[in-house]
Amino acid sequence: MDSNMLSYIVNIVYIVFVFGFSFFSRKLQVSLVLNKISKSLTKLKNMRDKARDEAISAITELGKPETDPKPRIDALLHFFLFNHQTWIHLELLKDWSIWLMQQINE
Repeated sequence: MDSNMLSYIVNIVYIVFVFGFSFFSRKLQVSLVLNKISKSLTKLKNMRDKARDEAISAITELGKPETDPKPRIDALLHFFLFNHQTWIHLELLKDWSIWLMQQINE
């Protein structure tokens, strides 16, 4: 009798877990993907900032400019272009992340 009752309890816990996971798996996957995208964007931002600082220090040490080079370097960084294929991937990534955020908020 005790093993039969234990079997029922284990089956109920398993069924609740399967149904719960099927309802919340989408939100879990979305949050994991968004977290990965966020970490990648933070990594890119840190790389950009490091390259900017290195460029400024190299220009000030080697070139000894008369004016501050920071505005021109910032303008150069804003002028940086991606090739067409990269833009397509970035647009798809942006659209996909917007869709994921909408799915989370439902």
